Amino acid sequence: MTKEEALGDFLKSLKATFNNASAYEKDHPYFIKSVENFLNKVNGLFSYLSPIQIAFTFEALLVEDMHVQKSALSDEVAAIFHQRKIMSLEIRKGITLEEMVYFLSGISMPPRKLLRAGGALRLVDEKLIPHIRVKEVDYSQLLTEGGEELKDIWVFLLGDVVAKKDPRKISEIVGNFDKIIGKFKADDILEDTDLNKNVMNFLGYLKGGQSEDYKNCSMALIRQLLRGQDITGQHKIDEAKRLLKGFDADIFSDTLWEETLKDQAFSSLSFKLFSTLVERNKHQEIADVLAKKAKTSPSIINNAKARKRISDLFAQAQNNYILEIYRHALDSIFKDDASGKEFRFDRDGLRKNFRLILLNIVSVETNKEKLSLVVEKMTEEIDRVLGDRDFEYLSYLFDICGKRKKEDPSLADLFEKIEGRITNLIENLVFREDIQQDIEYFIDALQKSSLNVDFYLNKVFNEDKVNPNILKLFLRFFPQDLPLFYSGLDKRSSDLEFLQSILESLENVNKPVTIDILKYIFSISNNIIKIEVLRAMQELHSYDKEFLLAILSGRDPMLKKEALLALIRDEATKREALEALLSIPSPWGKKNETILENIIVVEELDLREAKERLAALGKRWFFWNGNIRRKAREVLERWDVREN
Repeated sequence: MTKEEALGDFLKSLKATFNNASAYEKDHPYFIKSVENFLNKVNGLFSYLSPIQIAFTFEALLVEDMHVQKSALSDEVAAIFHQRKIMSLEIRKGITLEEMVYFLSGISMPPRKLLRAGGALRLVDEKLIPHIRVKEVDYSQLLTEGGEELKDIWVFLLGDVVAKKDPRKISEIVGNFDKIIGKFKADDILEDTDLNKNVMNFLGYLKGGQSEDYKNCSMALIRQLLRGQDITGQHKIDEAKRLLKGFDADIFSDTLWEETLKDQAFSSLSFKLFSTLVERNKHQEIADVLAKKAKTSPSIINNAKARKRISDLFAQAQNNYILEIYRHALDSIFKDDASGKEFRFDRDGLRKNFRLILLNIVSVETNKEKLSLVVEKMTEEIDRVLGDRDFEYLSYLFDICGKRKKEDPSLADLFEKIEGRITNLIENLVFREDIQQDIEYFIDALQKSSLNVDFYLNKVFNEDKVNPNILKLFLRFFPQDLPLFYSGLDKRSSDLEFLQSILESLENVNKPVTIDILKYIFSISNNIIKIEVLRAMQELHSYDKEFLLAILSGRDPMLKKEALLALIRDEATKREALEALLSIPSPWGKKNETILENIIVVEELDLREAKERLAALGKRWFFWNGNIRRKAREVLERWDVREN
């Protein structure tokens, strides 16, 4: 046998063993047999190479610094290791079967899982595998490479450097944090729990003693979120607010300053997103810091282009109270502008200024008589504010009323008058479909209803007015009247269109009681609505495990499939669900029909975590289990073919 032939056999066996490692547990006989065969090929190659050293680039292999002739096989082997960010593999003489089993079963994990677990270096422990060494792609290469899998290793590295407190690696990440965070979309940052946690832990570590690094990295995070025009929906907005909550006004003002002056893509829409994600009570402080910076900054004072950029940006949006705060604060830098009107902020008109003055007085006045007069004017103005659809102004007024009541309880009756008026307006508007996004803030802010339970029930069940905001307010204001809501559902239980509208709304009401309502609808409905109930449960953050597991023990395959989709979002529950479906005792084959249906459900959902259980079913004894054995083996074979 020549060296080239030995290397070819080595690569073929490596690929086959890798495929088996992906399909079977590490103690499975098929896998052990394939590792034994691979070890023979390794020992054969030792006749020509000792140690065996192979380097990997994307779709290329190098042995002894020489390119292996390109083929489909070499491409596949290179891709396997490249996807796992492994630069090179070294196998030394004396390697045992146990070492090879441990290495290959670990390295065959899906790339995402392996990278998030710390990569190959964490796997290759010298005490457990003394005869195998790997080298991973270093930081500098990771920064220049693309690919979705890179995100996973950065998720790990951000957490790992904090855990190890390695000053050199922390310094490397700080120096490249802008590039690193730039690899993630705003959605990744908000929706990926591990990334979210590790980024905030990293910033928290920096905050403890490296103030300038902390500030720079925090600004990079804010910039990346502001570039995410896909931050829509209350859940994402709330998560972004949570991430940014701990940043001070100086960090926000510096970020806003840089984005306004340096990033031409930063538009009025970007500012609108900024105003949404930053806590309301911080905007005045940020605007004040920004104004001080503007007054002393040569880049503004001596740069007409920069002045016009700021002017144009803040002049574009209308009817935005937060913008008014910034306009007010920055107005002074334009007053002395010798070049005249070209750089002056536009005015929104006397009425808007009048409202702003009223708002300012309401926020600071302590004399009850004077305040009473202002409140009277403000109450009269509310209807006109509503006519202009200036809901942001109303939200600030509502915030100020709540704050003033806490500060001085003796003034509570005055502020409750305004709150009551706003509450009544919002509660009536909640039944209008064209205005739901405008009033989202109030849905969480309102604490007391100005209406009664019969008003809500009549609107929902007699006028068919249903949306998530209506249900959120009803459940907050009248939790004790839930039996009346159930009674209304009973009366409309045959109206599929109505029940569908209730379910679609409940998908966006993430409260504990939502599960109870869905379970009630499930109990009174036919199979069509039952399926829709389970699909609605898949959209919620929480679920009732016992309820869903009970459905898995039923007979309807469609219901089982939807219940399983709700359960498999959590790894622990996924294992329990698969156990419930595929580990059913079946004496004399009594439950075989159910087991066959369950295997089909698992295959349709491509739940390859069930391989071990299917392998067990493929070995069930006795002739009456023949159909079970065949079906389980067929599924495993189809999965193996797709993987290969």
